[in-house]
Amino acid sequence: MQEKEARTALKAFLAGKTGLPSISMPYSSTITTNSVTLSGPPSVLKDLLATPLFSAIKPLSLSVHAPYHASHIYSSSVVDAILAASDTQILDSCKLRIPLISCSTGRRAAAPTYRSLLYVILKDILVEQLRWDLVLGGCYIELIQTALPGTQFSLFPILINAASTLAASLSQAACLDVSINGAVAEPFSTPFSSNPSGKTEQSKIATVGHSGRFPDATSTEKFWDLLHKGLDVHREIPKDRFDAQAHYDPKSKKKNTSHIQHGCFIEEPGLFDARFFNMSPRESCQADPGQRLAITTAYEAMEMAGFVPDRTPSSQRDRIGIFYGMTSDDWREVNSGQNVDTYFIPGGNRAPTPGRINYHFKFSGPSFSIDTTCSSSFAAIHTACNSLWRGDCDTAIAGGTNVMTNPDNFAGLDRGHFLSTTGNCNTFDDSANGYCRADAVVTVILKRLEDAEGDKDPIYGVLLGAYTNHSAEADSMTRPHVGAQAFIFNKILNQANVNPLDVSYI
Repeated sequence: MQEKEARTALKAFLAGKTGLPSISMPYSSTITTNSVTLSGPPSVLKDLLATPLFSAIKPLSLSVHAPYHASHIYSSSVVDAILAASDTQILDSCKLRIPLISCSTGRRAAAPTYRSLLYVILKDILVEQLRWDLVLGGCYIELIQTALPGTQFSLFPILINAASTLAASLSQAACLDVSINGAVAEPFSTPFSSNPSGKTEQSKIATVGHSGRFPDATSTEKFWDLLHKGLDVHREIPKDRFDAQAHYDPKSKKKNTSHIQHGCFIEEPGLFDARFFNMSPRESCQADPGQRLAITTAYEAMEMAGFVPDRTPSSQRDRIGIFYGMTSDDWREVNSGQNVDTYFIPGGNRAPTPGRINYHFKFSGPSFSIDTTCSSSFAAIHTACNSLWRGDCDTAIAGGTNVMTNPDNFAGLDRGHFLSTTGNCNTFDDSANGYCRADAVVTVILKRLEDAEGDKDPIYGVLLGAYTNHSAEADSMTRPHVGAQAFIFNKILNQANVNPLDVSYI
């Protein structure tokens, strides 16, 4: 359909819908040389396409779930508000070095600073109509101005499928030699080949997104810096957890006390945007901080992965599973008998942690909260892999969450001789005398490798196998059995077809 026809059809439709609010009005969001894109709520678009003016048209549905290029909804003031909340120093320090063609005018954007560049981009995305016809003309002008006889041009498409159309149109319009270079079509590569066999149980598992909160490290990048520097971040139990002195006895004679005063702690574990996740203040304050950070890191991991539900066959909401390792109920136990209210159960029990993520994002695949004590998050990853291998789900959001707020667990672990009396861990050392407790909340997004490659997902790592066993013949709960560990190493190396001499880190 041509733009003029579409405009006439829209005008006739809106004339009979006088009570339709502006935010629900269908509108023309994109114009190409031979078609238009009409955007609006699905129910309104269905009514629009049922009118006689569209009887001869066969529409194609696009996987777009928000209003873009909508001048009747957004304005320049919205763009100003977005940029006002950004770091001014960074936005004003960068300069535009590569010409940018505006997708609304087809001309070069006049943007001397990064701030002005973002202004043009955001306005083009939110407010202005997308004009592929003008973009095509703008590209044509750019090319003929720089073209010399015999010049060859290459298009480098990045995660788009319009390159062939653009190349053909430019070649025809300008009589230029325009080809497509696929060097960056898949910018995220992996050294592991998927070689799909059609059997999910033989798939490798790709990590396409991750996020976390760690002791003294508010992101995975800062956590890597902490590890790289070899820092020991154990410290005295902070006052925002509980009154450590009230539960301390250096001689361990008093009941319900410990002589351990150290641990590794997340900074400000209570920071949470309740309104963003549609939680009332009353519900939020009763929810375990570990539960709140689990849904926060899940959202961040999905952002990192560029994950859009229902976009591809492997991202359907009813095929997305949630798996989290949790080994204590600190928040619920501390509040038990003191602050029992409406949200006491969903905010404090373990099962609602993956359930809350499912409910918020409307994922209806498997949902598991897993407790195997210290290995809980590893067991959750293994369970997630099994679900992918069995075909029970196509995307798994997995991880672990632990925020220590209960002094009783410190006391119980100390009395059981689990914890180091010197504070930090001395792993594999003659002076080892226990471990140091720590907070952490981590989420990873897992997909079968062939699905991740097919969806052009960023691939940050590949799991070749996973297995779990139990040290049933161990001398004590704190000492793994050598035979059990040798068995699991042999099994996982054979299962993943990896030579032990190729393993560089354990």
